[in-house]
Amino acid sequence: MNLARIAWIHLGLVILGLIGWGWWMGRLGALSFLAGALVATLSFWLLHRFVSALGGCRPSPLTFVLLATRTLLAGVVLYVILDTYEVHRAAAASGILTPVAAITLATLYELINARSS
Repeated sequence: MNLARIAWIHLGLVILGLIGWGWWMGRLGALSFLAGALVATLSFWLLHRFVSALGGCRPSPLTFVLLATRTLLAGVVLYVILDTYEVHRAAAASGILTPVAAITLATLYELINARSS
């Protein structure tokens, strides 16, 4: 699967999500979505880095530490955001799901493209 395609689709989904949540819930909705999307993007990037390290050579201890703290960091950041600020939980949750949606859309694109060839 083409990672560049996933990144472009992800960027498009984040932009559409910011516009949509900003229009529907205002600035707080857009910021809530952005917080969720940033946490999910960082988590996806760290996971990709770990998998890439496994593919070539032996991963460094730093890669294992980053992978181990990825979920913990995401959970702590989201807890602080949700507990401290008035965050729209639905907006933050949809922001967290942007990488999953991007991967799904890229997969559907490849399936459709493979059948037409």
